[in-house]
Amino acid sequence: MSTNPVVENALRRIEGNRLPYPYWINIENTLRCNLRCPMCMQYIDGTTVTGQHMPFEVYQRIADQLFPHVQRVCWSVAGEPTLAPDFEKFLDVAGRYPIKSEVVTNATLLHRGNVLPKLMETLELFQVSLDGATRETYERIRVGGKWDKTIANLRAFQRARMRKPASERPRFYLIFVLMESNVHELPLFVDLAKALGADRVESNHMMVFDETMEQQSLLQAKARANHFFAMARRRSEQLGIGITLPPDYKLSEAEAAEADFPIAPEGLEIPADDAMESGASGDSPSTIVERPNLFRRILGRFGPEKVIEAPPVEISPLTQKHESMEKRRLDEIASWEVATGLRNTCDYLWGKAYFSAGGDVSPCCMPGRPLVGSIMEQTFDEIWNGEALNRMRAHLSTNHPYHCCAHCSLFRDSLDPDDEAIWDQAARADGAFEVTA
Repeated sequence: MSTNPVVENALRRIEGNRLPYPYWINIENTLRCNLRCPMCMQYIDGTTVTGQHMPFEVYQRIADQLFPHVQRVCWSVAGEPTLAPDFEKFLDVAGRYPIKSEVVTNATLLHRGNVLPKLMETLELFQVSLDGATRETYERIRVGGKWDKTIANLRAFQRARMRKPASERPRFYLIFVLMESNVHELPLFVDLAKALGADRVESNHMMVFDETMEQQSLLQAKARANHFFAMARRRSEQLGIGITLPPDYKLSEAEAAEADFPIAPEGLEIPADDAMESGASGDSPSTIVERPNLFRRILGRFGPEKVIEAPPVEISPLTQKHESMEKRRLDEIASWEVATGLRNTCDYLWGKAYFSAGGDVSPCCMPGRPLVGSIMEQTFDEIWNGEALNRMRAHLSTNHPYHCCAHCSLFRDSLDPDDEAIWDQAARADGAFEVTA
């Protein structure tokens, strides 16, 4: 155990002050996926082919203990949530509680069974990974996906979404993983999002997990990336649709001189659909958010988040209800801070939790995360207010983080450069747990 008196003093202050349950949880209802995307770490290591589906008894145990308390549930991390054989049963259980759900999906299986209508009952955020604006690029990257079927599924979703009252419509985002071979389609992807009725485009840098993908990193095409980022920004402003982009790269003189860019394609390869209706569900269509890549330490890219303010948008009563619930939870966390004298310095450690397909609990999905317990062996309260997580909170709040926290790309955004030495000497051998994930 730690012999650091500052950390031990923090732990003593935590004793007797139980942290309220998280307001958001992620349930890994499956590790498998029906696509074979070449940039996916889980596909590269075989997880999406041989990984397990969450047994219903594991899910039921999570639901019984957490659903009366949490506000949001997000389905899966790496797998395709709609592929899970019990997904409809999972949705039935979720529908019995006053919670909202989020999903990141490839949308290729939405037409199966009653997945779409059951998902719509609790859905608050629908995020779809496409990565291309043309049939050729989409089917080359999302190997196994069929462009026409996916577009048809997204149109079916949009029709179902628009049938709901405006106050209950889920947000609809299209996701674009940025690579050297597809960045030229980013402006057309904005057109595609508008045509399908999406609220915004979310773009993220590809994470380089395999040396065969290094040439696909935009580090190899910085000027090209900046060129198409600018085109996409202009297109989003013209169409009135939101977009999230990484910051532009800083270029050397040689890089800035590059001018051999591929031509951005024009004209969508999708037939007109008279039944389609567009309309944002709450996001301002003119908001542009520029953010650093989530794993910028891998890609070597740093930069502050930039937000261009947009006109205020009327918030639906449903959203107001859930914002109020989350505010109440955050107020409870603030009371805990006052009682313990410790800062809430990580949204994950203080307000979120991840459940693996087998029921293991971890505080986040970041590389190097620890497993802190199992819902099949302990109650969630024993885990959430247990020694492992409390030690992580104590270490982080006193600026003596564990190795996994010290090298987290999200938390390092708030790092004071003067504290760099402290972070690089993170408490790896405290003994509260082993990093096993």
